[in-house]
Amino acid sequence: MKHSINHLTTKISNKKLVLAILFIPLIYVFKDASFKEISIFFIGVLLGATLNYFLFGFRTCSNLMLEKGKTIGVRSVLILFGVSTLLFSPLLIWENSMVINFLAMYNR
Repeated sequence: MKHSINHLTTKISNKKLVLAILFIPLIYVFKDASFKEISIFFIGVLLGATLNYFLFGFRTCSNLMLEKGKTIGVRSVLILFGVSTLLFSPLLIWENSMVINFLAMYNR
């Protein structure tokens, strides 16, 4: 029983080490970032952690499709990709046109 408790504490300390290694470079990156960029990054991290917690990913869904024949996961991922493309394409086009207009204004 004592061996399993030591093994568990080793796993926990390894997770803390991995998190420290991942987040220490972020301090350097966020030094010059605005509040908006930092908040968007952490919203993305939280959304990614949520999808990971609920096993909503292409790998998990494709494994379920291949092993058990359940295609609902792969279909939902493809629908998610399609909806996000339809929602964010106009935003990207609008952002690029703003940048092009801004650059054209100063190149006269």
